[in-house]
Amino acid sequence: MVQIVASIEYEAARPPDGLPDDMEPLPGVSLGYLAIKAIDSFIVHAALWQPENKPPAETTIIVQVHGSGGNLASLPLRVIARALSAQGYAALSISTRQHDEHVNTDNFFEVRRDIEAAIVTAKALGYRSIILQGHSLGTVQVAFFAAIDWDTAIKAVILTGAFGKLPWKSRHILIQDEEKYRVLAGASRGALKAGTSAEILPINMRWIGGIETPITAQHFLTYRDEQASAADGTYWIPRIPRPILIVRDEADGVVLPFEPYMLLSAAQAEGSLVPSIKYVLVPDRRPPSREGHSFTDNTDTLADAVAAAFRFCPPKKEPPPLSSDRGRSLRAPPGSRVEPPNASRSRQGSARRDRRRWSARPPAGGSAGGAEPRHRCRRSGPSSITGRDFGPRSGASSTISRSTATGHVLPDVILGMIDASTTRKLAAPCTRSSSSTTALGSWPILQVPTT
Repeated sequence: MVQIVASIEYEAARPPDGLPDDMEPLPGVSLGYLAIKAIDSFIVHAALWQPENKPPAETTIIVQVHGSGGNLASLPLRVIARALSAQGYAALSISTRQHDEHVNTDNFFEVRRDIEAAIVTAKALGYRSIILQGHSLGTVQVAFFAAIDWDTAIKAVILTGAFGKLPWKSRHILIQDEEKYRVLAGASRGALKAGTSAEILPINMRWIGGIETPITAQHFLTYRDEQASAADGTYWIPRIPRPILIVRDEADGVVLPFEPYMLLSAAQAEGSLVPSIKYVLVPDRRPPSREGHSFTDNTDTLADAVAAAFRFCPPKKEPPPLSSDRGRSLRAPPGSRVEPPNASRSRQGSARRDRRRWSARPPAGGSAGGAEPRHRCRRSGPSSITGRDFGPRSGASSTISRSTATGHVLPDVILGMIDASTTRKLAAPCTRSSSSTTALGSWPILQVPTT
């Protein structure tokens, strides 16, 4: 007798308490909430934004991952989801296992299960065209997932407020104390040997803004430790075989101005799998701050920039049936339209539980619905963002200019970091021009010589 040993499931859920006032759908959009059980039984709470009267098979959905201590209603996520769902796109925003009070306690490698559960759920709902979006800490989680999971349903990756090398940044910019760093590293290794890596360490870690934050050994070792951590965006980004969009607010006080360049140079390195990459810098006259990191004054512009990325992946009008996904048989309910649970905009009344299950056993005879054909990702016309695209096979490279457009001078250690993550260089400096414009208005954008 066949036994199911693990499964991914979802069901309707009540809206979380304390949602912001603008966590409401625009006309023509439904907003529902799900509880998704990941393969390891962790419950991932999610918000599902869907355009009404449009079948999922003809809709692109964006799966969103928040930053440190965020949740499904974090500002960058809900702004993008609310705006794009009114334009005919869908969004599935999730709260990962490091949401809210669980910040700095998770294991980097386990968050991939939350993202996996969200993608499997989106596909079970009928979506065939998926874009992954990560914000802040979520960018390296998304980059890691996109590099190790080449699901053909994933068409593009969007990184907002993206770090470069998080372990290096944690040691030299956040902690800034070698003795304390060594104490944290030693205590974390001791906890790992004692089997208590998931418990809070007796010593706090210096974090954003200089605050002291509790931290677990598993978080320090998998995110912050320079020797053990895998949370390095410059390592994973060249291994992503999908188009990538990077967006940064000019007033971002958390992600420093040089960090997107580290990701760009890594994505363009010899042998990179990235077919194309674009960097958009959103202007902001405020001083650098944590609010700038969340695009507080640039919500509309952020939504416009992300909307342009959807041109990477027009969905197929007649998608193939669900196929096996790494050994899990995905069984779709009959009918071309799979209605999500709790899709009604009303939050009152009792909702009927509607659960879908996927067995963890491989289907007999191979694929459950036949092999899914590979679809090349092509643009459907010119992008509304006319900023530069960067192709890893252009044959050109660059030297990063010591002086930035704002007059700041990059220290030698930063230039060394950028050079160390680049295997080739452009012939002319890479600068940011405040006089450059795009179709969205006057945006300072990254300029790369074409000659």
